[in-house]
Amino acid sequence: MSNAVFLYAKGEVNSHMVEQVRSDLAHKPRATRLTLLIDSQGGDIDDAKRIYQAIRKHPAAIKRATIVNQCCSAGIIVLLACDYRRAQANAKIVLHPTEIEPAHFNQTGRGRWTAARYADAAARLQRIDGEILDLMAERTGASRASLASEDAHERETPLPKAIGLGLIHSATGFPSRCNASWPVAARAMSKSGALIGLPTHFFSEAFFAACNAAPRHESDE
Repeated sequence: MSNAVFLYAKGEVNSHMVEQVRSDLAHKPRATRLTLLIDSQGGDIDDAKRIYQAIRKHPAAIKRATIVNQCCSAGIIVLLACDYRRAQANAKIVLHPTEIEPAHFNQTGRGRWTAARYADAAARLQRIDGEILDLMAERTGASRASLASEDAHERETPLPKAIGLGLIHSATGFPSRCNASWPVAARAMSKSGALIGLPTHFFSEAFFAACNAAPRHESDE
Protein backbone atom coordinates (compact mmCIF):
# COMPACT_ATOMS: atom_id res chain seq x y z
CA MET A 1 0.00 0.00 0.00
CA SER A 2 1.35 3.43 -0.96
CA ASN A 3 0.19 4.94 2.34
CA ALA A 4 1.99 2.35 4.48
CA VAL A 5 5.58 1.83 5.57
CA PHE A 6 6.89 -1.62 6.50
CA LEU A 7 9.87 -2.16 8.79
CA TYR A 8 11.63 -5.44 9.55
CA ALA A 9 13.88 -5.36 12.61
CA LYS A 10 15.66 -8.71 12.42
CA GLY A 11 18.73 -9.81 14.34
CA GLU A 12 20.96 -7.71 16.53
CA VAL A 13 19.96 -4.16 17.39
CA ASN A 14 22.94 -2.21 16.10
CA SER A 15 23.94 0.75 13.94
CA HIS A 16 23.09 -1.16 10.76
CA MET A 17 19.51 -1.68 11.97
CA VAL A 18 19.30 2.02 12.84
CA GLU A 19 20.31 3.05 9.33
CA GLN A 20 17.96 0.55 7.70
CA VAL A 21 14.98 1.75 9.73
CA ARG A 22 15.80 5.38 9.08
CA SER A 23 16.14 4.69 5.36
CA ASP A 24 12.81 2.84 5.17
CA LEU A 25 11.06 5.64 7.05
CA ALA A 26 12.63 8.31 4.85
CA HIS A 27 11.24 6.61 1.74
CA LYS A 28 7.68 6.92 3.10
CA PRO A 29 7.56 10.27 4.90
CA ARG A 30 3.81 10.65 4.38
CA ALA A 31 2.72 7.11 5.19
CA THR A 32 -0.37 6.97 7.40
CA ARG A 33 0.24 3.44 8.63
CA LEU A 34 3.43 1.88 9.98
CA THR A 35 3.92 -1.86 10.40
CA LEU A 36 6.93 -3.25 12.27
CA LEU A 37 7.93 -6.91 12.23
CA ILE A 38 10.49 -7.68 14.91
CA ASP A 39 12.64 -10.74 15.50
CA SER A 40 15.54 -9.66 17.67
CA GLN A 41 17.63 -11.09 20.46
CA GLY A 42 18.53 -7.56 21.54
CA GLY A 43 21.68 -5.53 21.20
CA ASP A 44 22.86 -2.01 21.85
CA ILE A 45 20.64 0.14 24.10
CA ASP A 46 21.63 3.43 22.47
CA ASP A 47 20.86 2.08 18.99
CA ALA A 48 17.51 0.77 20.26
CA LYS A 49 16.70 4.27 21.52
CA ARG A 50 17.62 5.76 18.14
CA ILE A 51 15.22 3.37 16.39
CA TYR A 52 12.53 4.11 18.97
CA GLN A 53 12.86 7.85 18.41
CA ALA A 54 12.83 7.49 14.62
CA ILE A 55 9.60 5.48 14.69
CA ARG A 56 7.93 7.77 17.24
CA LYS A 57 8.80 10.85 15.16
CA HIS A 58 7.28 9.43 11.98
CA PRO A 59 3.85 11.02 11.40
CA ALA A 60 1.98 7.76 10.70
CA ALA A 61 -1.21 7.81 12.79
CA ILE A 62 -1.37 4.01 13.07
CA LYS A 63 1.73 2.19 14.31
CA ARG A 64 1.57 -1.57 14.84
CA ALA A 65 4.21 -4.16 15.69
CA THR A 66 4.29 -7.94 15.52
CA ILE A 67 6.83 -10.20 17.23
CA VAL A 68 7.44 -12.97 14.72
CA ASN A 69 9.87 -15.06 16.75
CA GLN A 70 11.56 -13.29 19.63
CA CYS A 71 11.86 -9.86 21.18
CA CYS A 72 14.42 -9.67 23.96
CA SER A 73 16.52 -7.15 25.82
CA ALA A 74 17.03 -3.96 23.79
CA GLY A 75 14.53 -5.26 21.24
CA ILE A 76 11.78 -4.38 23.73
CA ILE A 77 12.60 -0.68 23.32
CA VAL A 78 12.15 -0.99 19.56
CA LEU A 79 8.86 -2.85 20.06
CA LEU A 80 7.49 -0.15 22.36
CA ALA A 81 7.82 2.47 19.64
CA CYS A 82 4.56 1.13 18.19
CA ASP A 83 1.21 1.78 19.84
CA TYR A 84 -0.44 -1.58 19.14
CA ARG A 85 1.70 -4.67 19.67
CA ARG A 86 1.01 -8.36 19.13
CA ALA A 87 2.95 -11.62 19.14
CA GLN A 88 2.75 -14.70 16.99
CA ALA A 89 2.34 -18.12 18.56
CA ASN A 90 5.36 -19.27 20.60
CA ALA A 91 7.01 -15.85 20.40
CA LYS A 92 9.68 -15.33 23.05
CA ILE A 93 9.77 -12.17 25.17
CA VAL A 94 12.57 -11.59 27.67
CA LEU A 95 13.31 -8.56 29.83
CA HIS A 96 16.52 -8.24 31.79
CA PRO A 97 18.70 -5.58 33.44
CA THR A 98 21.25 -3.73 31.35
CA GLU A 99 24.75 -5.08 30.97
CA ILE A 100 27.78 -3.18 29.71
CA GLU A 101 31.07 -4.55 28.43
CA PRO A 102 34.15 -3.18 30.25
CA ALA A 103 35.33 -1.71 26.94
CA HIS A 104 32.47 0.79 27.20
CA PHE A 105 34.27 2.43 30.12
CA ASN A 106 37.52 3.06 28.29
CA GLN A 107 38.98 2.44 24.88
CA THR A 108 40.81 -0.74 25.75
CA GLY A 109 38.68 -2.28 28.49
CA ARG A 110 41.89 -2.79 30.44
CA GLY A 111 43.19 -1.30 33.64
CA ARG A 112 42.59 -1.88 37.30
CA TRP A 113 38.99 -2.21 38.43
CA THR A 114 39.04 -0.43 41.77
CA ALA A 115 36.06 -0.07 44.11
CA ALA A 116 35.46 3.41 42.71
CA ARG A 117 35.41 2.07 39.17
CA TYR A 118 32.93 -0.67 40.08
CA ALA A 119 30.75 1.90 41.86
CA ASP A 120 30.79 4.15 38.79
CA ALA A 121 29.81 1.22 36.54
CA ALA A 122 27.00 0.22 38.91
CA ALA A 123 25.68 3.77 39.05
CA ARG A 124 25.62 4.05 35.27
CA LEU A 125 23.83 0.73 34.89
CA GLN A 126 21.26 1.69 37.52
CA ARG A 127 20.62 4.98 35.75
CA ILE A 128 20.12 3.23 32.40
CA ASP A 129 17.85 0.61 33.97
CA GLY A 130 15.80 3.36 35.58
CA GLU A 131 15.37 5.18 32.28
CA ILE A 132 14.25 1.97 30.56
CA LEU A 133 11.74 1.19 33.34
CA ASP A 134 10.35 4.72 33.02
CA LEU A 135 9.93 4.23 29.27
CA MET A 136 8.27 0.84 29.70
CA ALA A 137 5.88 2.22 32.30
CA GLU A 138 4.96 5.13 30.03
CA ARG A 139 4.42 2.96 26.96
CA THR A 140 2.55 0.10 28.69
CA GLY A 141 0.59 1.81 31.44
CA ALA A 142 1.77 -0.90 33.86
CA SER A 143 3.23 0.02 37.23
CA ARG A 144 6.96 0.58 37.40
CA ALA A 145 7.15 -1.91 40.27
CA SER A 146 5.52 -4.74 38.31
CA LEU A 147 7.80 -4.12 35.34
CA ALA A 148 10.86 -4.00 37.60
CA SER A 149 9.86 -7.34 39.14
CA GLU A 150 9.51 -8.93 35.70
CA ASP A 151 12.78 -7.40 34.53
CA ALA A 152 14.72 -8.67 37.53
CA HIS A 153 14.27 -12.44 37.13
CA GLU A 154 15.51 -12.53 33.50
CA ARG A 155 13.22 -15.40 32.53
CA GLU A 156 10.95 -15.58 29.49
CA THR A 157 7.71 -13.69 30.04
CA PRO A 158 4.66 -15.84 29.19
CA LEU A 159 2.45 -14.23 26.56
CA PRO A 160 -0.59 -13.87 28.88
CA LYS A 161 1.60 -12.03 31.39
CA ALA A 162 3.08 -9.86 28.65
CA ILE A 163 -0.49 -8.89 27.74
CA GLY A 164 -1.28 -8.22 31.39
CA LEU A 165 1.71 -5.89 31.62
CA GLY A 166 0.81 -4.10 28.39
CA LEU A 167 4.03 -5.12 26.65
CA ILE A 168 1.82 -6.60 23.93
CA HIS A 169 -1.93 -6.30 23.40
CA SER A 170 -2.71 -9.62 21.75
CA ALA A 171 -1.14 -12.89 20.68
CA THR A 172 -2.16 -15.93 18.70
CA GLY A 173 -4.80 -17.61 20.84
CA PHE A 174 -5.17 -14.55 23.07
CA PRO A 175 -7.51 -12.00 21.44
CA SER A 176 -6.96 -8.31 21.96
CA ARG A 177 -8.99 -6.40 24.53
CA CYS A 178 -8.35 -3.18 22.66
CA ASN A 179 -11.49 -1.55 21.33
CA ALA A 180 -11.84 1.71 19.45
CA SER A 181 -14.74 2.79 21.65
CA TRP A 182 -12.93 2.08 24.92
CA PRO A 183 -11.01 5.37 25.42
CA VAL A 184 -14.21 7.45 25.45
CA ALA A 185 -15.96 4.98 27.77
CA ALA A 186 -12.94 4.72 30.05
CA ARG A 187 -12.61 8.47 30.45
CA ALA A 188 -16.30 8.70 31.34
CA MET A 189 -15.89 5.90 33.88
CA SER A 190 -12.85 7.59 35.39
CA LYS A 191 -14.80 10.81 35.91
CA SER A 192 -17.65 8.94 37.60
CA GLY A 193 -15.29 6.80 39.69
CA ALA A 194 -16.82 3.57 38.33
CA LEU A 195 -13.61 1.73 37.50
CA ILE A 196 -15.20 -1.68 38.27
CA GLY A 197 -11.93 -3.29 39.32
CA LEU A 198 -10.30 -3.35 35.88
CA PRO A 199 -6.50 -3.29 35.62
CA THR A 200 -5.19 0.25 35.96
CA HIS A 201 -3.29 0.12 32.67
CA PHE A 202 -6.64 -0.09 30.85
CA PHE A 203 -7.08 3.55 31.84
CA SER A 204 -3.66 4.73 30.69
CA GLU A 205 -2.93 6.92 27.68
CA ALA A 206 -0.73 4.09 26.37
CA PHE A 207 -3.68 1.68 26.29
CA PHE A 208 -5.91 4.33 24.71
CA ALA A 209 -3.30 4.74 21.95
CA ALA A 210 -3.28 0.96 21.45
CA CYS A 211 -7.08 0.97 21.13
CA ASN A 212 -6.92 3.70 18.48
CA ALA A 213 -4.25 1.79 16.52
CA ALA A 214 -5.75 -1.69 16.92
CA PRO A 215 -7.12 -3.54 13.88
CA ARG A 216 -10.89 -3.38 13.61
CA HIS A 217 -11.00 -6.97 12.32
CA GLU A 218 -8.64 -9.94 12.77
CA SER A 219 -8.01 -9.99 9.02
CA ASP A 220 -6.64 -6.47 9.33
CA GLU A 221 -3.76 -7.49 11.68
